[in-house]
Amino acid sequence: MAWTGRITASCVGAALLVAGLSMSAGAASSKQPLVGPWANMFCSDVSPADDGLEMIIQDGFVIFNQADGNVSAELSLKNARPDTDYFVRLIQGGSGDCDVNDGVLHTNGAGNGNLHLQEPVVAPNTNVQIFVQTGENLGFPLYRAVTSYHLT
Repeated sequence: MAWTGRITASCVGAALLVAGLSMSAGAASSKQPLVGPWANMFCSDVSPADDGLEMIIQDGFVIFNQADGNVSAELSLKNARPDTDYFVRLIQGGSGDCDVNDGVLHTNGAGNGNLHLQEPVVAPNTNVQIFVQTGENLGFPLYRAVTSYHLT
Protein backbone atom coordinates (compact mmCIF):
# COMPACT_ATOMS: atom_id res chain seq x y z
CA MET A 1 0.00 0.00 0.00
CA ALA A 2 2.80 2.48 0.81
CA TRP A 3 4.33 1.98 -2.60
CA THR A 4 1.03 2.90 -4.34
CA GLY A 5 0.81 6.03 -2.20
CA ARG A 6 4.25 7.18 -3.35
CA ILE A 7 3.30 6.72 -7.00
CA THR A 8 0.10 8.66 -6.44
CA ALA A 9 1.97 11.47 -4.68
CA SER A 10 4.57 11.55 -7.47
CA CYS A 11 1.86 11.66 -10.16
CA VAL A 12 0.03 14.46 -8.37
CA GLY A 13 3.29 16.39 -7.96
CA ALA A 14 4.16 15.95 -11.65
CA ALA A 15 0.66 17.05 -12.71
CA LEU A 16 0.91 20.18 -10.58
CA LEU A 17 4.35 20.96 -12.03
CA VAL A 18 3.10 20.56 -15.61
CA ALA A 19 0.00 22.68 -14.87
CA GLY A 20 2.15 25.39 -13.32
CA LEU A 21 4.47 25.49 -16.32
CA SER A 22 1.64 25.69 -18.84
CA MET A 23 -0.20 28.39 -16.91
CA SER A 24 2.84 30.66 -16.75
CA ALA A 25 3.54 30.62 -20.50
CA GLY A 26 0.80 32.96 -21.76
CA ALA A 27 -1.66 35.76 -21.19
CA ALA A 28 -4.15 35.80 -18.36
CA SER A 29 -7.22 33.67 -18.86
CA SER A 30 -10.69 35.19 -18.97
CA LYS A 31 -13.90 33.54 -17.76
CA GLN A 32 -17.03 35.04 -19.26
CA PRO A 33 -20.72 34.22 -19.15
CA LEU A 34 -22.57 33.43 -22.35
CA VAL A 35 -25.27 35.68 -23.81
CA GLY A 36 -28.04 34.70 -26.18
CA PRO A 37 -30.16 33.23 -27.64
CA TRP A 38 -30.13 36.08 -30.18
CA ALA A 39 -26.47 37.03 -29.91
CA ASN A 40 -24.72 38.67 -32.80
CA MET A 41 -21.33 40.16 -33.64
CA PHE A 42 -19.23 41.62 -36.42
CA CYS A 43 -16.83 39.01 -37.83
CA SER A 44 -14.21 41.57 -38.88
CA ASP A 45 -13.14 42.38 -35.32
CA VAL A 46 -15.44 40.04 -33.33
CA SER A 47 -17.04 43.00 -31.57
CA PRO A 48 -20.62 42.65 -30.30
CA ALA A 49 -23.36 43.89 -32.63
CA ASP A 50 -25.62 45.13 -29.84
CA ASP A 51 -29.18 45.01 -31.09
CA GLY A 52 -30.78 44.91 -27.64
CA LEU A 53 -31.95 41.31 -27.96
CA GLU A 54 -28.73 39.51 -27.20
CA MET A 55 -27.74 40.57 -23.69
CA ILE A 56 -29.66 37.88 -21.83
CA ILE A 57 -27.16 36.06 -19.62
CA GLN A 58 -27.39 32.31 -20.17
CA ASP A 59 -26.43 29.39 -17.98
CA GLY A 60 -22.89 28.47 -18.91
CA PHE A 61 -19.57 30.13 -19.56
CA VAL A 62 -16.40 30.13 -21.62
CA ILE A 63 -12.81 30.39 -20.38
CA PHE A 64 -10.42 31.85 -22.93
CA ASN A 65 -6.66 31.38 -22.59
CA GLN A 66 -3.54 32.09 -24.63
CA ALA A 67 -0.32 30.09 -24.29
CA ASP A 68 2.56 28.95 -26.48
CA GLY A 69 1.22 30.58 -29.66
CA ASN A 70 -2.27 29.08 -29.26
CA VAL A 71 -5.62 30.40 -28.12
CA SER A 72 -8.07 28.06 -26.38
CA ALA A 73 -11.64 28.10 -25.18
CA GLU A 74 -13.15 25.84 -22.54
CA LEU A 75 -16.92 25.98 -23.08
CA SER A 76 -19.56 24.90 -20.58
CA LEU A 77 -23.19 25.09 -21.73
CA LYS A 78 -25.89 24.57 -19.08
CA ASN A 79 -29.66 24.11 -19.28
CA ALA A 80 -29.70 24.27 -23.09
CA ARG A 81 -31.79 22.03 -25.33
CA PRO A 82 -31.38 18.42 -24.16
CA ASP A 83 -29.68 15.86 -26.43
CA THR A 84 -28.75 18.49 -29.03
CA ASP A 85 -25.65 19.12 -31.13
CA TYR A 86 -24.30 22.68 -30.96
CA PHE A 87 -21.73 23.76 -33.53
CA VAL A 88 -18.99 25.88 -31.99
CA ARG A 89 -16.72 28.42 -33.65
CA LEU A 90 -13.57 29.82 -32.09
CA ILE A 91 -13.27 33.02 -34.13
CA GLN A 92 -10.23 35.26 -34.41
CA GLY A 93 -11.27 38.70 -35.68
CA GLY A 94 -10.34 39.40 -39.27
CA SER A 95 -8.90 35.94 -39.91
CA GLY A 96 -11.69 34.82 -42.22
CA ASP A 97 -12.72 31.87 -40.05
CA CYS A 98 -16.11 33.26 -39.03
CA ASP A 99 -17.91 30.54 -41.01
CA VAL A 100 -15.71 27.64 -39.86
CA ASN A 101 -17.13 25.20 -37.30
CA ASP A 102 -14.32 24.16 -34.97
CA GLY A 103 -16.15 21.57 -32.89
CA VAL A 104 -19.45 20.06 -31.82
CA LEU A 105 -20.77 20.16 -28.28
CA HIS A 106 -23.46 17.55 -27.58
CA THR A 107 -25.73 18.21 -24.61
CA ASN A 108 -26.88 15.42 -22.33
CA GLY A 109 -30.47 14.75 -21.23
CA ALA A 110 -30.35 17.73 -18.86
CA GLY A 111 -29.08 20.10 -21.57
CA ASN A 112 -25.50 20.30 -20.23
CA GLY A 113 -22.29 19.87 -22.19
CA ASN A 114 -18.61 20.84 -22.30
CA LEU A 115 -16.10 21.32 -25.11
CA HIS A 116 -12.42 22.31 -25.32
CA LEU A 117 -11.13 24.05 -28.46
CA GLN A 118 -7.60 25.20 -29.31
CA GLU A 119 -6.01 26.69 -32.40
CA PRO A 120 -2.88 28.63 -33.34
CA VAL A 121 -3.06 32.41 -33.01
CA VAL A 122 -3.41 33.95 -36.48
CA ALA A 123 -1.48 37.24 -36.65
CA PRO A 124 -2.27 40.12 -36.59
CA ASN A 125 -5.55 39.30 -34.78
CA THR A 126 -6.07 40.84 -31.38
CA ASN A 127 -9.59 39.65 -30.49
CA VAL A 128 -11.18 36.23 -30.11
CA GLN A 129 -14.82 35.26 -29.69
CA ILE A 130 -16.85 32.08 -29.55
CA PHE A 131 -20.16 31.31 -31.30
CA VAL A 132 -22.38 28.43 -30.16
CA GLN A 133 -25.33 27.51 -32.38
CA THR A 134 -27.52 24.71 -33.66
CA GLY A 135 -27.04 23.41 -37.20
CA GLU A 136 -28.15 26.40 -39.27
CA ASN A 137 -25.32 28.75 -40.27
CA LEU A 138 -25.64 31.74 -37.93
CA GLY A 139 -29.18 30.63 -37.09
CA PHE A 140 -30.82 30.96 -33.69
CA PRO A 141 -30.38 30.08 -30.92
CA LEU A 142 -26.96 31.68 -31.09
CA TYR A 143 -24.78 32.27 -28.03
CA ARG A 144 -21.46 34.06 -27.56
CA ALA A 145 -19.23 35.35 -24.74
CA VAL A 146 -20.23 38.69 -23.23
CA THR A 147 -17.08 40.37 -24.59
CA SER A 148 -14.21 39.44 -26.87
CA TYR A 149 -10.98 38.03 -25.43
CA HIS A 150 -7.96 40.18 -26.19
CA LEU A 151 -4.78 38.46 -27.36
CA THR A 152 -1.37 39.75 -26.31
